[in-house]
Amino acid sequence: MRILILAQDYKPMVGGIATATHELCASLSRLDGVSVKLMAPFFPGTETETWVETGSGSRRSGFKVRRVSVLGASFWSILKWTFYLRSEISVFQPDVILNTLWMPCAVAAFMSAGKIPVFTVVHGVEILESNRTFKKRVRALLSFFKKWIFRTNAAVFAVSEFTARLVVEKTGIPSNRVKVIYNGVDSQRFHPKSADKALREKYGVQDGFVFLTLSRLEDYKGVDRFIESMQTIHFAHPEAVYLVAGSGPDLARLEALRVQFNLHSHVRFIGPVPEQDLIEIFNICDVFVLLSRDDRVTPNFEGLGIVLLEAGACGKPAIVGNSGGMPEVVLDRKTGWVVSPENCDEIVAAAFEAIRDREQTEVLGRAARERVQDRFTWERVAEDVVKELKIHLRG
Repeated sequence: MRILILAQDYKPMVGGIATATHELCASLSRLDGVSVKLMAPFFPGTETETWVETGSGSRRSGFKVRRVSVLGASFWSILKWTFYLRSEISVFQPDVILNTLWMPCAVAAFMSAGKIPVFTVVHGVEILESNRTFKKRVRALLSFFKKWIFRTNAAVFAVSEFTARLVVEKTGIPSNRVKVIYNGVDSQRFHPKSADKALREKYGVQDGFVFLTLSRLEDYKGVDRFIESMQTIHFAHPEAVYLVAGSGPDLARLEALRVQFNLHSHVRFIGPVPEQDLIEIFNICDVFVLLSRDDRVTPNFEGLGIVLLEAGACGKPAIVGNSGGMPEVVLDRKTGWVVSPENCDEIVAAAFEAIRDREQTEVLGRAARERVQDRFTWERVAEDVVKELKIHLRG
């Protein structure tokens, strides 16, 4: 089976979709009888054609990447995607086309694929319209076109049950053509290990109980609610420390909240974390925190939350908001705690439970890793994708 994958977000870009695209390509390429080629934007310093090695030992596997000049999501970029895609179809002759975003990738595939079956991955927020910016208002005008495009897809792959319901609601396609295929995580790379003492000393948490959020800092992420909750948490447990890793437009407001609540020594902003240091950061915490809210105005929410999979793979239980796809990853009081992301009383209660019963917190962390290994590996994602593609090719 020859699979041509279109990706607007790919390395060297950072973020969940870029990471998921790379891991999906790598996992698919390791399957017998599958050939993968990825089309992605050209960036200065990247090569036009490259081979990405994914095999190990004596078995050689990998996938080709073709870089094309299609940065941006303007109408002009759609035309360029269409031009390059038609050229690639004639060369690669794919059996299927898989889009990692509907705009601009699925639009280009709609105009280029002919009789080749087309599939689109939906992560969540990109399926909604908004009037917040001019660009989003223009996209909202394409709502009917979006529905038309999705209805011509052989199937849509949603990254969570939550996202699947949104797809049906916003596009009107039958629910039996929307398949839930969760994102995954590399559980060999992300794994439990002893906390780096030097790193704990660097952040001043040698003997503390560490809560961690690692995320782009935006107003819907819920960091503000955990900072507010830290007033009560640290009063009862002075050893509690909240590390916030990442950067983003909400940083200044969050720093002001720390000053307002006099939490200088209990809330620490540690900045962006390099990719190679992620596993060390996860392993210095006791509990991961992601309290994202469901903001339908902007819109913003967690379609699933790959960072939760990474934390779980490292054996860390999580406190998460009961919004988006997060409760599908974290099971309440089985692999963490699910709370209302706006309710500080619920957040504080979960934090107290984590601190006061350390043994049970470790049990939840081990269960989180077991769940990730059982349900959220990239190997399983690739197998599920190929299974669905074969069903449609046979049909």
